Amino acid sequence: MLHICLSGIKDRSLATESLVHGPYVAILPREILTPIFFSEQEFELLRGTNLYLSTLERKEGWRQSWKRCQTWINLPEDVFTLDLFMLAQTWISSRAFPSSLMDDSPSLSSSNSVQILVPLVDSLNHARGAPVSWSVDDSGPQQKHKSKSLSIVSHYAAEKNKELFNNYGAKPNDELMLGYGFTLANNPEDGLSLKLPGGERRYRISRKAGSGVRGSEEEAVWNEIGRRLQEGFAMDTDDLDVMMVELEMEIGQVLPEMISDLRSRLPTIVDPTMRQLEAVRPQVQSMIYHYAQGQYDILDDLMAFARRRLKVAMEKAEQLGIDITLESGEEEEEEEDR
Repeated sequence: MLHICLSGIKDRSLATESLVHGPYVAILPREILTPIFFSEQEFELLRGTNLYLSTLERKEGWRQSWKRCQTWINLPEDVFTLDLFMLAQTWISSRAFPSSLMDDSPSLSSSNSVQILVPLVDSLNHARGAPVSWSVDDSGPQQKHKSKSLSIVSHYAAEKNKELFNNYGAKPNDELMLGYGFTLANNPEDGLSLKLPGGERRYRISRKAGSGVRGSEEEAVWNEIGRRLQEGFAMDTDDLDVMMVELEMEIGQVLPEMISDLRSRLPTIVDPTMRQLEAVRPQVQSMIYHYAQGQYDILDDLMAFARRRLKVAMEKAEQLGIDITLESGEEEEEEEDR
């Protein structure tokens, strides 16, 4: 990484002529659209999201690494700058392949694997679901240090004069924006990280929450809220069925309140096709719109899940002759669901 930084110093002639990888570094993009490089006004649009906090954590981690690197090299801060360091970190994190791909038994992970850059191969953009594979070939003589090549093999018909794509894998928009600087509209892989108050576990809620998948994260959230409520729940009834139904109805009121609170913290989204925000780059506004829309959609799905569970609990309560009293807002929501 330090080599990349040195190749990117302000003296471009030195970078190209004195360092063997200078010509490669010279073609890497200088304008990066990850949130770390957002303007203050652009970054503020992410406040209230998981991505806002993730960006702050990454930026602080890289700042600490930059400080440590300063103790190893003798360059002034106005040459070996924090911006340059973060730029080099972004190049590596967004373009690197695991070195284990070049092993005699190639794999995507290994305890001894390090990050490597492969010029040209690392330049292909992402297309979700694109059928591609990576191929490693020996091209040198049978000797101790064999020469190897890494190829990306496309398994779809490529049209003449059309762009070729790689496939970065199934990644949600928060990962794509933070790591690469782009998003996908209506990304099926989108998720939302949810941590209950006082807890350490982070639940990863996906689109279509409550779609019937057993052991889902939304089910785990529902059960954990129930476990917490049960600790202080009235246990003076001899009818276990009544107690469990009342507990389910209590969960069905607590979870929607949490969801509404999370929803209120999300940024107000503005469709860039309808209105362009001042002092915000169009690409950035588009990314934030895609990301935030996904977060709203996930919370809406989670809210629908909670209402379905509450409705089932209320139907059981009616069968058991339990008097049902909900707050006015919840009563209106239940009427809408009927």
